[in-house]
Amino acid sequence: MRDGDESIEVLVVQRDRDGGILTPDWVPGGGRQIPLDSPVDDDTARVVAACALRLPLAMSRGAVGDAVIRALEHNHYTSFDKQPLLAGQLVLALDANRTADVYDGPAAFRVTYDLRRGLLHEQLNGATG
Repeated sequence: MRDGDESIEVLVVQRDRDGGILTPDWVPGGGRQIPLDSPVDDDTARVVAACALRLPLAMSRGAVGDAVIRALEHNHYTSFDKQPLLAGQLVLALDANRTADVYDGPAAFRVTYDLRRGLLHEQLNGATG
């Protein structure tokens, strides 16, 4: 079981219309294409690393937290493995509306990045446990 103070840190990116990923559009240097397979250049890696956020504790505890990690591991990009600043990090890929659904077993959440309030979450129907 996870520690009460421990939350899951993720790197936030945005999906583009063609299945690629971009640096988040709300940050300086945002909207920059991120390669999927070739190494991420140092400048882009710094922008992505600066987009690290902690998920809400409701998404980080116990079996739910483990399921959230499993769901986020599906957002695996070879290019991140080739960049020391990004290697081994979990990635939350938001859509153009700054939203993503995170599903796996007991985890069923919709997360939205709000420019004023930060990362918001809601539990979706279908969560078990």
